[in-house]
Amino acid sequence: MCTILVVAGIAQQSNLLHDARQDLVKTQVESAVSIIETYRKTAESGQMSVEQAKAAAIEKIAAMRYGDGEYFFIDAFDGTLIYNPNKALIGKSLWNSADANGFLFVRELVAQARAGGGFTSYVWPRTPNGEPLPKISYTQEIPGWDWAVGTGVYVDDLAATMFDTALVMVGWSLALLAVLALAAWPLARSISVPIAAMTAAMRRLAAGDRQVEVPAVGRRDEIGEMAAAVQVFKDQAIARDRLEKEAEAARVSEMDARQRQADLEHAKAEDLREFMGVVDTSF
Repeated sequence: MCTILVVAGIAQQSNLLHDARQDLVKTQVESAVSIIETYRKTAESGQMSVEQAKAAAIEKIAAMRYGDGEYFFIDAFDGTLIYNPNKALIGKSLWNSADANGFLFVRELVAQARAGGGFTSYVWPRTPNGEPLPKISYTQEIPGWDWAVGTGVYVDDLAATMFDTALVMVGWSLALLAVLALAAWPLARSISVPIAAMTAAMRRLAAGDRQVEVPAVGRRDEIGEMAAAVQVFKDQAIARDRLEKEAEAARVSEMDARQRQADLEHAKAEDLREFMGVVDTSF
C-alpha cells in the first residue's frame, strides 16, 4: 500500500510540475500575442502601415524576456523565421528543421498555432553542439499576419526535482512504516531493522554517497518493493552523476584543445617573426 501511495504521489507531483511549465509558456505567449494584436489592430485602423506595425511588434517582442532569460520567437506559416535572438537565422526557412530524433518540430509549431494554439515537445541543445535536452514550446497564431508566435522552456530539470521529491516521499513512507512496526510489536523486529538500515542508506544517498548498498532489495514484501524503488533512485543518481562528469570532461577537453590550438598559432607567429628578422638582416 505504501508503495502504491508513493508511486501515485510521485506521478501526481510529476504531472503538477509539467502542467506548471505548460501554464508558464502558455501565459507568456498569450501576453505576447496580446501585445502584437494591439499593433495589428492599429494597422487595421490605418494609423500605421502593416509593415510599420509588424516592425514595431517585432521590436517589442525582441525586448521581452522572462524567467532565466527565456525569449520569444516568431515563425511564418511557411516556416520562415521572422524573429529569434539568433539573428543569423532570421529570414531563413526552418520548415525542414528536425531535432536529434528526426522530428520536424517547426512544422508542428506552426500546425499547433494554426489550430488555435498548442504545445510541442522536442529536444534541442541549450548551447551549440551541446547535448539535446527535452523542451516544450507553446505557439499561437496572429490572424491575418500568418505568424506563429511562441516560446519554450527546457524540462530536463524536472527529473532532478522529481528525484528530490521522491526522496522526501519515500522518507515519509519509511517513517510511517516505522510507526506501524511499533504498533505491531510482534512484527517490529522484522520491519524496524530493515527500515532503519534503509533510512540510513537514503540519508547517505541524499548526501551524495553513491556507493551505499540498499538493504532488503531481495525481500518479497512491501519493504522489498520500497527497497527496489530506492535502488532505482540510486541507479538514476549514479547515471546523472556520470552524465555530469562526462559533460565536464567534454568541456575540459574542449578548453584544452582550444589552448593547444592557441599555443600552436602562437608558435607559428613566433617562427614567422624570427624568419622575417633573418630576412631583414640578410638585406
